[in-house]
Amino acid sequence: MEGKIKTLDCPVCGSHTGVGVLENTVLLNFPLYCSACRREHIINYIRGILDIRESFQSNRGESSDND
Repeated sequence: MEGKIKTLDCPVCGSHTGVGVLENTVLLNFPLYCSACRREHIINYIRGILDIRESFQSNRGESSDND
């Protein structure tokens, strides 16, 4: 294994997201969810550089009333 595992923080609120990356990790169009601010971000992460492609309020964990 190369290098240490780094945890990605939320680009909005700074909380830990629980996603770990190595220094040579490449993520393209990755859905990064933050449970603290309840936002989802579509990101590109290439060797330590985080690029936010899109950010929106998430509806994860909400129940739907489609009965």
